[in-house]
Amino acid sequence: MNIQLLANVIGHEKGKKILINAFQNNKLSHSYILSGPKGIGKYLLAVEFSKTLLNNKSRQASPDLMVIQSTTENKKHSSININEIQELESFLRFTSANNSYRIGIVDGVEYMNYSAANALLKILEEPGNKTIIF
Repeated sequence: MNIQLLANVIGHEKGKKILINAFQNNKLSHSYILSGPKGIGKYLLAVEFSKTLLNNKSRQASPDLMVIQSTTENKKHSSININEIQELESFLRFTSANNSYRIGIVDGVEYMNYSAANALLKILEEPGNKTIIF
């Protein structure tokens, strides 16, 4: 694994170590929760690790990576709905373009509505082969 790509992520040493060790020992889990205060780089860690797994050094989007992000800062309203999670589910069912991983990143799970959260739990219960969700 090209660990240099993770050099862009400042801090998160424990998280980086866990992810790198899991990869090197061929024991990657199908899902990871990156928690902590807003703005500390959890999303960046997920993106950079995903790019490393997918061997994508460019800034171009990878056909094997799907990102769902909340669009609101208003905690009273959900901005990630069930349709977005269902799109993620469909995306993860396809095989990889490079016979690699299919990776989904849900940034802002606290903004999911009830139906979206249940749909995500269903995906987590039955992950596909070589599927990783952050």
